[in-house]
Amino acid sequence: MSTLALSRLSPVKLVAVLGLTAMIGTGAVVTTANASHFSLTSASSAEPSVSAISFSPTAANSGSAVSRSTQRVDLDSAASVAAATKTNGDWDLDSSAVDSIDAKKVSVATSSNAAVQKKLESGAKQPPAGFNPKHATGDSGDAYAFSQCTWWAYTRRHQLGLPAGSYFGNGADWANSAKKLGYWVDTDPQVGDVMVFQRGQEGASGTYGHVAIVEKIKDGKVVTSESGAALNGKTISRTFSNVHDFEYIHY
Repeated sequence: MSTLALSRLSPVKLVAVLGLTAMIGTGAVVTTANASHFSLTSASSAEPSVSAISFSPTAANSGSAVSRSTQRVDLDSAASVAAATKTNGDWDLDSSAVDSIDAKKVSVATSSNAAVQKKLESGAKQPPAGFNPKHATGDSGDAYAFSQCTWWAYTRRHQLGLPAGSYFGNGADWANSAKKLGYWVDTDPQVGDVMVFQRGQEGASGTYGHVAIVEKIKDGKVVTSESGAALNGKTISRTFSNVHDFEYIHY
């Protein structure tokens, strides 16, 4: 373009022409120019062909749409997006009631005795070595002399729906007899347990020992029901605070 022609252009058009001419070379001729659209065509076949170069600002070239995708997501909201795209098939132990696991009940033993099963499910302790939830009860009927401590222990256990053997021996022998069959026996009392007194312990017979039934546990103390030959079938109750000095037959 001649100097005279350039001098007649407005400042805006002049800047546009000079800038684009420098960008594509002197072989290009400006055919139209305005603030929103530039178009250049080749003036010589000797130059590389530039048939159409245009610049047309639109909404697609600015704002949040300038991205590799059509929509941008702030990094801060990535967690909410991930949560929104979860499916019902995901394993999510933190929030799904269906997928959650009660670890305690995974290892609960099973028993054919409903009362024993209830106690197994409510207890959180690990069973002692030798415990067998499906053990034989050793029960073939009441074989104990009326009003003896062993008679009452056997009778009361049946009233509670809990097992007891018919030939556990003298009172002091009950814990060992129960262990041999696979009963749960330890030194932590539960309501319904057979409480085993060793010979001479807490007034028990020095020859036979004694057994009682745990009726209550209150303020860390054990409240019993028990009988004896001199009571003629009646029962008495005592309270013991040294509860861990005894063995208890659970189930």
